Amino acid sequence: MSYVPTRWQQQATGYFCGPAAARIVLSAFDVPLPSQEKLAELCDTSAEDGTSRYGVQRGLHQVLGNPLYTVRSTGDDLLADAAKALAIGRPLPVNIVVRPGGPRPPGWAPRTGITDHWVALVGISASRLLICDPASGREGFNPRPVYAIPAPTFLELVEKTYLALASLL
Repeated sequence: MSYVPTRWQQQATGYFCGPAAARIVLSAFDVPLPSQEKLAELCDTSAEDGTSRYGVQRGLHQVLGNPLYTVRSTGDDLLADAAKALAIGRPLPVNIVVRPGGPRPPGWAPRTGITDHWVALVGISASRLLICDPASGREGFNPRPVYAIPAPTFLELVEKTYLALASLL
């Protein structure tokens, strides 16, 4: 398995998954790590809307000082993008959507409503992906900060977007 070591941090609020996932991604770089609160400001995170794909991208660019990540859609090739990025030590922020009765990450309790959530993709093998999840340890989520998920299940959860390395596209 190709794996990028990162520093996990639990999201500080129910809607800070975007800034927390961005912080996990940034921990793989040689940069000072801003607080989740500072990243929430840079990502334009709000209690009402959470963090958009462009917000996560903007926050990463402001901390890294360059436009390293680009927004991709679910029709793009997440597995190929992830394999290339992880091979050079760069994790990817990925947005997942968990619906009632639908697939969910291992260790997650069944949902009564839709959960729109950011995670960091930190590892890949032929059949599984390794996720660093900022919600881990919170009620109803996997207790382990990093866990494996079958690739087909993860791809079903990625309904909207992820960020990939622009230089590798």
